[in-house]
Amino acid sequence: MAGLPVAARRLCADPLSLRAPDRISPPVLRAALQAWQAAGVPPSTAALHTRTLRAALGWAFDERLIASQPLQGMRGPGQPEPRRDVPLHVVRALLNAAQAEVEQAKVEQARGPGRSAHRRHQAEQVLLLLRLAADSGARPGELGCTTSTSPTGSSNSLATELNPEGFIAGLMAALGPGVSAPF
Repeated sequence: MAGLPVAARRLCADPLSLRAPDRISPPVLRAALQAWQAAGVPPSTAALHTRTLRAALGWAFDERLIASQPLQGMRGPGQPEPRRDVPLHVVRALLNAAQAEVEQAKVEQARGPGRSAHRRHQAEQVLLLLRLAADSGARPGELGCTTSTSPTGSSNSLATELNPEGFIAGLMAALGPGVSAPF
């Protein structure tokens, strides 16, 4: 599982990690699950954390590092609903709006240099991210490992350099009620 190392790092940063393994019980894990939910952790991530914790405790038991499996018999959280496809008209609206941003940035750049080159670069990168997400089905977090080289030559994570989620949220508001975010 590719997500286990990430989940392990997150669990190590969680207050749950301060407990001794024999002090982690089903009620304690259920309380942690409620805290994660209240903090906005997606259900799929909470389920991954639960599986990771169970695997670590199972390994510790198998290696005779703990006397019993503290979560034995406990069921994890249910599986979240699968992601729904984004309606084609919403994808088209997102791509058209991003293309319009690129065109506007080109016009500004033609009027004179300055920050307009940076704005154009950012608009092109947002369009690129939207195309990549539309073609691959990747979510913004999955695109975070993608890097970009800026006009100045520095290399950054596109997720850090840009704010495609903010752009998309603004566009969704402009499209009106009943249209949900595609990611």
